Amino acid sequence: MREKIILNKSRKLSWFNKIMLWIQYFIIVCLLFSVSAKYLSPALLWLPAFFGLAFPVLFILNLVMVIFWLVQFKSVITFGIIALFISLPTSLKYFQISFDSKFTSKPLKITSY
Repeated sequence: MREKIILNKSRKLSWFNKIMLWIQYFIIVCLLFSVSAKYLSPALLWLPAFFGLAFPVLFILNLVMVIFWLVQFKSVITFGIIALFISLPTSLKYFQISFDSKFTSKPLKITSY
């Protein structure tokens, strides 16, 4: 006898999650355009240059979306994580994190003419 495999209802996405998923796909595509902006000349392709200006905002939005899907334990988190890893070298140039245990403050020098 063959048993029918019944899909678990928890695997289906609600309408809110479907909308959030499409928003995340849009953010991922925009994020990848913004990462490619540093490799493409604006004289050749001008559209990625505008996305490059919005890179920090897109990176943070993608990070928020990854956290959203992580809380919900959904497998669609993989696309967001892959986009984060692709954009990680660029993000380290925008958001500088120092892991020094010793904090040294340098004096502030002001020059005027």
